[in-house]
Amino acid sequence: MSIQPIENRCNVIELDFKSKRNINNNTSNTSNRGSKKVKQRKEKREPVQPIKLQEDLKIAKEYLFNRKVRGNPYAYRDYTLFCLGITVYKRISDLLALTVGDILNEDMTFKNDIHIITKKRQKDEEIILTFSPKIKEILREYFQHNPEIVSDMNNALFPTRQSNMKSMCYKTAYNIIKDVEEEINKYKQSDNDKVHLATHSMRKTPAYHFVQKHKDDQYSIAKTSKVLGHTKIDTTLHYLGLDKKELEECYTFSDSLL
Repeated sequence: MSIQPIENRCNVIELDFKSKRNINNNTSNTSNRGSKKVKQRKEKREPVQPIKLQEDLKIAKEYLFNRKVRGNPYAYRDYTLFCLGITVYKRISDLLALTVGDILNEDMTFKNDIHIITKKRQKDEEIILTFSPKIKEILREYFQHNPEIVSDMNNALFPTRQSNMKSMCYKTAYNIIKDVEEEINKYKQSDNDKVHLATHSMRKTPAYHFVQKHKDDQYSIAKTSKVLGHTKIDTTLHYLGLDKKELEECYTFSDSLL
C-alpha cells in the first residue's frame, strides 16, 4: 500500500477544509438571503385594520343587507355573521364553531351566558358571549328566514352552502369580508384612505370604537383588554390600529400646555 508524502496529505486536508468552509459560507449566505426575504415580506405585509369610520360601517352593513334583499339565500347568514362579529369581540374561529344549542335554550329563548371552550395556542380557554338586544333581533330575523337551521340544536349557527348543516369554512368568511373591503374602498378618493380588512377586522372593530367613545375612562383599554382575553395591554393597543393622524393628536394636544 502506497503512502502519500506528508506534504500531499496536508494539501488534501487544506483543500477539504477550504471546500467545506466554502460550502458553509454558501449555505450561510443562502440562509441569510432567505431570512432577509422573509423579513422583507413581513415588513411589506399590511396590518389588518378595524373598521374605524361610522360611514364605512354603514356601507358594510347596507351592502350585506341589500344582498339579502336581492334574494341571495346566504345573505342573511353573511349579514348576521358580520353583525355578530363586530359586537362580541371574538375570533372568527369561535364564531364559526357556534352551534344553535350554544346560544338557544330548548324553548328557543336565548341563553343568558354563553360559555364556549376554545383552543388557542394549545391551551383551553373559556369565553363568554353576551348578546345585546339588537343582535338578538338580528338573530331572530335570521332564524325566521332560515328555519331549517334551528331544526336541530346541533346544527352550525353559520352553515356551509351544502345542506349538511356543518359550519362554513374560514375561506368563505374571509371572502365575505374581502367583498366588504372592496365595497368600502369604492367610495375612497385616495389610496391612502382605503381600508385593509380580513376576518380579524370584525374582532378589532368593537375594541377600537369602545376605546374611542370612552377616552375619558382611564380603564377603557383595560376593560377592552379583558373582554378580548389579552394578557398584555400592548396587544390591545396593537389591536386598536392607531394610525399616523391619531398619533399626531398626542402632539397637537401638547400645544395646550404652552
